[in-house]
Amino acid sequence: MNADDTTKSEVRSRRRKVVVGCLGAGGVLLLVILGMVSFVGLREWRSPSGKVFVETGDGRVELQTPMALAAPPAGSSVDLSGRTPQPPERVDIPRIGVHAEVFLMTKEAPRFKAAGWQFGSAMPGTAGNVVLYGARSGGAAVFTNLDQLQPGDEVAVSVGDIDYVYRVTSSNEVDASRTNLLMSTDEPVVTLITDAGQWDSAAARYERRLVIRGQYAEARAGSGA
Repeated sequence: MNADDTTKSEVRSRRRKVVVGCLGAGGVLLLVILGMVSFVGLREWRSPSGKVFVETGDGRVELQTPMALAAPPAGSSVDLSGRTPQPPERVDIPRIGVHAEVFLMTKEAPRFKAAGWQFGSAMPGTAGNVVLYGARSGGAAVFTNLDQLQPGDEVAVSVGDIDYVYRVTSSNEVDASRTNLLMSTDEPVVTLITDAGQWDSAAARYERRLVIRGQYAEARAGSGA
């Protein structure tokens, strides 16, 4: 190999190293960007920062999400001190065999077999209104037998290793246009909503809603413990 060949070989080697170095740096940068996006997305899910407004007879009202846990009336078998409210992950209603995951919803409910937590409503265990919607029929149905619930029945809304337990207090059918069901409350309650009545083809929705409300009762170690 002569001097020219050696020089060309060294140049090619340096070029390869530069290319490999650039690809490596690009890969690291991509991983950093993906990590940041994932972190921001997770933080937004765990501590939502957006605003949700409900149209009422008195105009647009912003939903306020309480950010402090309330003391359960019947006490707690787990230590709640230092815990931060989080969106619900599961809902269990033993009387009607509901054991479903819970996902965030705004205007659109989950299109798969799961309950939707209304963004802007309260988080489990706080002094406010935890609003959960579940389809009554179809492939996404989770609240098919909601009308069978009776006063005193248990609704456990879970976050991680804790079940926040509510007891049913009322069951009502209302017009589908009612929006006050989503409004904040001074006391810790859960509001379960599903479709009722007949399908309104013109409005592309059921004409009624079945609404179950329950009062916060206790906190205990859950199935995720």
